[in-house]
Amino acid sequence: MRYLIAVACTLLLLPLQLQARPWHVYPGGSIQSAIDNAASGDVVVVHSEIFRGFTYHESITLKSGVTVRSVAEEDDVTIDGGSDNYTVYFSGNGGGMHFGRLEEGFIIAGGARHGMYFDGIYSMHIADIEVISNPPVWDPYQPDGAVFFYNSGYQLGVRDLEIHGQTECKGLYLEHCNITFNNIAVHDVIGTGIYLINDSSYFSHPTVEHCNKGFEPWHSDMFIDGGDIRNCEYGIWASEDPLYYWDHYTFMEVDFVECTTGVRIWPEPPFTMEVYLISCTFRYCTDGAHLTRTNGHVKGCTFRDIYDTAITADIHGGTLVLGGPSGQERNYFDRVDGAGVQVVNGASPTIEGKFTNVYGTGVLCQSGSTPTIRDSRFFGSGGCFQAIRTSGTNTMAAVRNDTIQDYDSAIIPLPRGVSVTDLFMTGPTANLGTLTDRGYNQFYDNTTDLLYGPMMGYPGQTPVSMYAQYNFWGEDPPASQSFGGPWADYIIYDPWLHPSPEPTPPLVDDPGIPADLVLEAVRPNPVRGNAVVAYGLPSEAEAELCIWDIQGRLVRTLVAGKQPAGRRTVEWNTLDNSGNSTPSGVYFCRLSSSEGAITRRLVLTR
Repeated sequence: MRYLIAVACTLLLLPLQLQARPWHVYPGGSIQSAIDNAASGDVVVVHSEIFRGFTYHESITLKSGVTVRSVAEEDDVTIDGGSDNYTVYFSGNGGGMHFGRLEEGFIIAGGARHGMYFDGIYSMHIADIEVISNPPVWDPYQPDGAVFFYNSGYQLGVRDLEIHGQTECKGLYLEHCNITFNNIAVHDVIGTGIYLINDSSYFSHPTVEHCNKGFEPWHSDMFIDGGDIRNCEYGIWASEDPLYYWDHYTFMEVDFVECTTGVRIWPEPPFTMEVYLISCTFRYCTDGAHLTRTNGHVKGCTFRDIYDTAITADIHGGTLVLGGPSGQERNYFDRVDGAGVQVVNGASPTIEGKFTNVYGTGVLCQSGSTPTIRDSRFFGSGGCFQAIRTSGTNTMAAVRNDTIQDYDSAIIPLPRGVSVTDLFMTGPTANLGTLTDRGYNQFYDNTTDLLYGPMMGYPGQTPVSMYAQYNFWGEDPPASQSFGGPWADYIIYDPWLHPSPEPTPPLVDDPGIPADLVLEAVRPNPVRGNAVVAYGLPSEAEAELCIWDIQGRLVRTLVAGKQPAGRRTVEWNTLDNSGNSTPSGVYFCRLSSSEGAITRRLVLTR
């Protein structure tokens, strides 16, 4: 009987023993001692001096299943490992850290090699952690980084992690991981902000600023969804010899601002890399994207206020498509001082874009490149010089179904002193259109030297002929003298030789009026202050531009009523229709009209 009573009491007390037990650490105490005494499921609460903060001068090793949390309502809690190799350390030993957490406002300082080191973790939550000032002991044979993850993933989520103030090292180092990072911020790192090797992590809206290289992936499969990369020498840098089953990079709606080069892809020969740039924005950069031996797709991207070249396609790498046939897929080039697209060293991309205010050359083809330029729009108002130029031996450009308007020189197929180069070469003949190979390009309101060349390579050489038939030359076709150069007689030209019964194409739309409904990504995203929404209508229509929450409730109406055709922007001050501040969360911006509807996702953080 007494035995049964003892068993019953034990069973009654067991649930109480399984409840999480809080362990409080106050200034002067030891965090590690509390962790050592805690059991799986317990919470270690670390306190600071009220309104003054406190620094614990120790290194800590985390324990599986134990949550370590600072007191958010007090001032900052700092853990400084000093000269120890690691300030915060945990090794999952392959088994993972089951439901472990490190969260709530810690500042991690010190650590001779790493501020935080995690090895073999598969189930852990890390949130609201700031890592600062971790000077590394640099060793070429050892990985370095303020925060280092190795062989970790599965249910590992990291959010609101801030890394800054590093010297000569990497801010975040990832090796053999599959981690989801949300709203991570890395800035002021002299070396590389985020370094990946043999990794397949996912980044949602990262912010990377003032680093030599923002992201540096090696042999990785990386996805970046939104976010900002600013003031970096290279926003994305990928080089060296890739592995066949890695090196796949996707960047969607990423904003590259004030970088020397936004994206630099540079694999070792003879390898190629696969890259997708989708709806990204490049602003105030010297160069936008330099893609060497690259497969993939760049579409729906905006290159604005570029000081040199927006896109460089360098060396043939396989299948590289720059743009798409629809208005939303074409890349948009505006206020580019150099070339919109430069194609060099035998590269052969397909180019479909919209070029406005490109002050140098829209598409510059050099040194044996063979691009296909199709379904593109070139608008030269604003002092632009050339739409398309080719130069260099064996350089050939197929020009099809393009619109070229308001240029001094529309196409320069053959510069002075080059003997064998032209547009769409067929034997000794350069073609913009022949009976068997119709160009169907449209030229409007272009002025002097509509076509320039072909030129001869050396004295006494007969220049090649160029066919300029089967194109539309505007309402007032140019006279033959509009073709520049002393060998203009070698251009075979007729005002319009489109085969009947197809009609003469109409004049192009105003370059400020999009061909389709347009709603660009909300900037910035995540939204912390005011947000700017850019949209466009192809024709006058009743339209609504609204912000909705994730439950489908209307939050704010930005635009309502009849809107004229064209592009414009509107600002959202993050207030709802009642004038109240909108809480943090996921929202949707939706543009709807008789032309259809487009929705963009945004994140609001307070």
